[in-house]
Amino acid sequence: MLIDFKQQGAHLIEGSFSDYQSLVHAVKQVDVVLCTISGTDSNNLLLQLKLIDAIKEAGNIKRFLPSEFGMDPSRMGHALEPGRDAFDKKMLVRKAVEDDGIPITYVSTNCFAGYFVGNLSQLKGSFIPPRDKVCLYGDGSVKGTTNCK
Repeated sequence: MLIDFKQQGAHLIEGSFSDYQSLVHAVKQVDVVLCTISGTDSNNLLLQLKLIDAIKEAGNIKRFLPSEFGMDPSRMGHALEPGRDAFDKKMLVRKAVEDDGIPITYVSTNCFAGYFVGNLSQLKGSFIPPRDKVCLYGDGSVKGTTNCK
């Protein structure tokens, strides 16, 4: 995938969350930062706070797209664990970005056809549908809903 990006004219710049100065150096070379860090392990989401600090220090970023691909965390106050933890951490990242006035764009796909469809919304395990057991998350209060007309 990276080779394909390069063939299309992308310039790849290295930076590391474990080396703050490399993050700052990388951020100073771009106008837009698109973070695609995985939220599968919700602890990874908080690494974006280091990236936000680097963006503030660099001072040149015109747009930041945090790793929010999936459900809009501001609309998920009713979520249950294990998803609740990830949504709370995404909101911490949002607050840090908004408090610092960094221009931001959120991309919310509402999990359609990506992570959740292929494995029937199983939050742990493989990306293919399970054969022997499916966990249904929730408290049982929602019986079904539709927006079809």
